[in-house]
Amino acid sequence: MLKLRRLLQSRRGATSIEYGLIASLMSIAIIGGAMAMSNNVVDLYDGVAKKVSDAINGPPPAGDGDENA
Repeated sequence: MLKLRRLLQSRRGATSIEYGLIASLMSIAIIGGAMAMSNNVVDLYDGVAKKVSDAINGPPPAGDGDENA
């Protein structure tokens, strides 16, 4: 308990807490940005995968499966 009281009263303890808060806010911002961009990245990789597949196998035939619709 004494160590905790000394840590809270000293300038070093306050600085450590401030750095911890800054690091946590930065991590929240990074996670939020990554989540916001995740759909765009998935769409990008899906498009690349389709183009690579088409380059290897050729494009799918026209009207593929839509004749009976």
